[in-house]
Formats: sequence, structure tokens, C-alpha cells
Amino acid sequence: MGSKAKLIVSLISGILAAVLGFLYLQAAKQDIYSDQMQNGGYGERSVTVYVAKHNLFPGEILSEEDFEDKVWDTNLLPEGVVQAREDLIGKSLLVSVAENTPLTKHHVEEAVLLEVPSEKVALSVSSANVRSVGGSLRPGMQVDVYSNIEQVSLLAHGVEVLQTSKQTDSYQSKTNKDISWITLAVDPELVEPFIAAEASKTLYFSLPGEKDE
Repeated sequence: MGSKAKLIVSLISGILAAVLGFLYLQAAKQDIYSDQMQNGGYGERSVTVYVAKHNLFPGEILSEEDFEDKVWDTNLLPEGVVQAREDLIGKSLLVSVAENTPLTKHHVEEAVLLEVPSEKVALSVSSANVRSVGGSLRPGMQVDVYSNIEQVSLLAHGVEVLQTSKQTDSYQSKTNKDISWITLAVDPELVEPFIAAEASKTLYFSLPGEKDE
């Protein structure tokens, strides 16, 4: 066989090897694709999570209309992702969540069972640092509550703080230093005056010092 013929044979062999290699890679890709489709798109690395159907905002109470299940790559999962529907329904959002974002335990507030004193009612009012002793109020504290609708007046003395937006075990306390709401144990007849003062943003809290023995 002449050198020219050997060259032609070598070229043909090279082309055949390239074609066979290409076909092999295509077959392997097809197998991987089929496996991914059978396992939600990511093979064994996939898991079902719940994502926001639309933009969500702090304070919203989650319902089934707010999220949907979606298969997600485990390599892309955020920390603390929620994988149980019952862990979301009825929970209050602590932060804003963009559409199609996986919901995590850091997004929602754990339900806290309030222990309301006898003959009192639990009432939540909005507040701010400037009206709540610099945002330092915590559950268990006793505060005096003032209103400034027409003139400054004492609404109640020694009102117990039951809960705040900055509870020590709340994810919000780590991300937001401002207080936004307070839950108080108030006398039933004071509910309306408290609501009126809160609506006009004239509700103020003071923290009395401890009395000397």
C-alpha cells in the first residue's frame, strides 16, 4: 500500500473514531437527561421544596395560595428550607420573599403560645423604637402606657409585655434592630382607648425603675 493510500485510510479511521465518540457522548447525555426527567430534572440531587407564587411581604399570613411545590437542585438549596406544607400554612412572614424563592424557616415566624393573665386580654399594637424605650422592651416587663391624642394622659399603669417583634429567639432580632409591634396584657375596657391611640400613632411606653426596698 502506497503512502497516499495509508494517509487516506488514516483519515477515514480518524473520522470514524470521531463519529463514534460523538455518538457515544450523545447517548450518554440522553441517558442523563432521561434520568433527570424521571427525578424532577436533577437526578438523585433533586428535592421538592415550596417556593413563593408571587412576591410576599412581612406580616402576611401564608396560605396555600401563596406558595407551590417545585423540584430544586440540592446543591442550590438555601439553609433551613421548608419541606413540609404544614410548616408554612398559617405562619406569619418575617421578611420579604421574592417570587419563585424557596421558603425557609428563617422567612416565617414560629407560633408562640401566649399566656394571658386572668381577666386580661392580649392586644397587639404597632410601635417604633422612639415610642417604646428605644426598642428595649421585652416579654415580662411591666410598662406604663401613655396617649397623646389631645393631651398627654396615662392610659394604664404596670401593663405586662407579652410579646414583641424582637423576641430573643426570633430570626428578625438578628436581622432587624427596630421594634415594630408589641403585644400587651390589658384590661378589656382599655382595648378601645388603646386602639384609638395606636391608630393616631400617639401610643407611648415608659419603663418605670425598680423601687428601693
